[in-house]
Amino acid sequence: MSGEQPKESPGLIGHIKPPDSGFCALCNRPLGAEPHYIVEYPNGEHVECWRRQMAEEGFPLGGELDRLRGLAEIFQEAYRELVSFGKWMRMMKDTWPARRLEMEQEYRERRIRLRDKLERLKGRIP
Repeated sequence: MSGEQPKESPGLIGHIKPPDSGFCALCNRPLGAEPHYIVEYPNGEHVECWRRQMAEEGFPLGGELDRLRGLAEIFQEAYRELVSFGKWMRMMKDTWPARRLEMEQEYRERRIRLRDKLERLKGRIP
């Protein structure tokens, strides 16, 4: 290591090299004294050119964000169904044992409907 000069690291911003060397990979102008990133020595990208390119390309994870939003909607709907079923069960607890026979039949029907709704929601998961 003694006597070795440190090498430029790709991605550094600044003015490490003389302002007259290297060109912008995006606009082909000399890097000059404008702030820039070194991409492949001696060439790089002006910070402004890079920002402009990123703005034009748009957010690269937009599709993933839409997918997550869709999943959240599905899970919220499933949650509402489960809460509704739980509230009904709590109400039935308050009427136990007077409505025992009615409750057992209604419980089976509601449980089947809940299962079917959750299965339909499961089928919507991308």
